[in-house]
Amino acid sequence: EVKGCGAELCGNIVWLKEPLDAKGKPWTDALNPDTGKRGRPVCGLQIIGGLKHDGKGQWQDGWIYDPEDGKNFNLELSLSDANTLKLFAYAGIRMLSETMLWKRLPNDTARCKA
Repeated sequence: EVKGCGAELCGNIVWLKEPLDAKGKPWTDALNPDTGKRGRPVCGLQIIGGLKHDGKGQWQDGWIYDPEDGKNFNLELSLSDANTLKLFAYAGIRMLSETMLWKRLPNDTARCKA
């Protein structure tokens, strides 16, 4: 879920395709480099922050956290259409980047329980 956080945008995990790990337990942030955060649930976890609107339809200077590998990346975000976010993530150097398209979940999609 991406929403306003004051003058910035932030995003939290609200749905997981596979909500439980192989042991039947909810996923935790087990690969976080901060060992004190490794027990926190992935459901509800803030993974996007710091995005500022550039006045031209894009959000820049933000970050995205990937709980699948415990790494943070720089982030830019724009809306491709009413149901698609375009994310441009990179590790310090824009040449080393990845572009992702995220689709809006239907309104009736069950959210994970934080």
